[in-house]
Amino acid sequence: MTISGASTYSLQPIPLKVFKPTTSFTAANARTMLNEFKACMEAGVQFMLVDLRDVQFMDSFGLGVLVSMHTKLKMAHGRLGICNLHPSITTLFNLSDMHNLFQIVRDRAEFELALLDRRSSL
Repeated sequence: MTISGASTYSLQPIPLKVFKPTTSFTAANARTMLNEFKACMEAGVQFMLVDLRDVQFMDSFGLGVLVSMHTKLKMAHGRLGICNLHPSITTLFNLSDMHNLFQIVRDRAEFELALLDRRSSL
């Protein structure tokens, strides 16, 4: 049985870069991630995830790097996800209203599912 107007397609894997900063995310180490981010953008990677599982402290520079990444990816029609937030980082995001800016997910699988849902609706 064929359904009129139905089409069959398969979704190809989505290139996804995952960043995993450790312990703290501050001016001392956030520059390294920012440089990696720029290289990924130049290579055409549009979907990136920052896994904050091991980060217990973030300063304003680290937060600014995340905002910059989000903005640049959005302009390139990409997406930034953030997962595995430590309670202190969750508090920082809530106090600075960043929880409304970022796509915060539980883990990589949830972010990939959100990306696939987005692609299938296009």
